[in-house]
Formats: sequence, structure tokens, C-alpha cells
Amino acid sequence: YNPDNDNLFIYCNLFYRVVNIKKDNRLLTFALDRKYHLIGIHQESWPTFYESTAGKLSKFLFPFTLQIHKNTTDYINFYFDDFSINAIFFHMFLVLLIAFIFRYREQDLKKSWFDFIWVLFTGIYGFIGVLLFEPPVD
Repeated sequence: YNPDNDNLFIYCNLFYRVVNIKKDNRLLTFALDRKYHLIGIHQESWPTFYESTAGKLSKFLFPFTLQIHKNTTDYINFYFDDFSINAIFFHMFLVLLIAFIFRYREQDLKKSWFDFIWVLFTGIYGFIGVLLFEPPVD
């Protein structure tokens, strides 16, 4: 049991005591009698968020996560976690895709440098925004 990362629950009735330890990817349950002798153990496990398909996809879409509160401290602050280099490669792919789209539209690539920077820093959100808004015609 690690109090920084795990949750501990103790349930009692006249006959039994049940101790639950919940982790990010696992649940341990211990059944005890009135004299705290072990009766049985139940275990369950599941994949963590970053092992699932949604977690793997989020590593490509978002370069980092921003949290206001961390379990390891009581202070409220902005905490940047889980920097992903995969997202940087995905953003560069989006910049190349925007360049091909601009060439297909016959736009001047030298005048669209801000769009490239915008997509590089904002990722899929900037990509959608650049595709929605056409540049003004000179």
C-alpha cells in the first residue's frame, strides 16, 4: 500500500471486515473475520489509461497533459506531465499535410508561414482552424 498513489477503504459489519486497496490498474480485496484472520483474497486488474487505445491515441494528439492538482502534493498549481515526442512528429505531419493542401489550392506558401507555425504548436486544433478559414484574396 502506497498512500501517495493508492486508495484504502475499510468496511466493517458484525461478522466481517473488508479491506480494499485500489490502485490505478488493480483492486485488491481482503476479507477478514472478527479476529482479523484472513478469510479470502480477491484481485482484479485492468489496463491503465496509457495502455488502452484511447491512451495511445492521446499521446499522438496531445504533447502533454496539464493538471491543477497532483496526488503527491497538497499544493494547487499547474503541473505539466507526460510529454510525448510522438505528438511533435504528428504535428509535423500535419504541417506537411497543410503544405500539400495549400499547394493544391494554389496558395502562396511564403505568405502562409503563420499557419504553419500555428499548426505546429496547436496540433489538430490549429489544423482544423486553418482548414476552416480561407485566407483573404489579395
